[in-house]
Amino acid sequence: MAPTQLDRAAKTFRPPPADRAHVYIYRNESIGFAVSMDLRLDGVPVGTTVGRTFTLVPVRPGHHLLVSEAENTSKLPIYVGGGEKLFVWQEVKMGILYARNKLQVVSPAVGRAGVSECELIAYPPPPLSPPLPPPPAARPQTPAPPSVAAPVEVPTS
Repeated sequence: MAPTQLDRAAKTFRPPPADRAHVYIYRNESIGFAVSMDLRLDGVPVGTTVGRTFTLVPVRPGHHLLVSEAENTSKLPIYVGGGEKLFVWQEVKMGILYARNKLQVVSPAVGRAGVSECELIAYPPPPLSPPLPPPPAARPQTPAPPSVAAPVEVPTS
């Protein structure tokens, strides 16, 4: 686990600067307590959770992809604005051979309560990477120019 002073500092939930965002990922359940689950943000490892742990990942504002590996792979596209905090709950359920997981965005109140029950994992924060481009549905659509029909010759008889 991380040193106590870092755990306490993370649990103050101070807002990040305007050019950053904070993503809290927590696992406050006892189910599958000892099963470790790797986390990646935009393909970069950001920690490994076990029961009752959390990580705090500083990111650039924008769209990101959070992935967690267990018996299954849970993928969660997220968007976080500058100066904002986002809380993600790593729900754990028992699978056939191993624990399964599901990443879910939760409200700040639920997230703060969940993080408060956990201990910060000792993992160096990844370097800030640029955010991913928005998903295709979220990209602004350029209207197509009006089509101009070519004149059609009609045979005369």
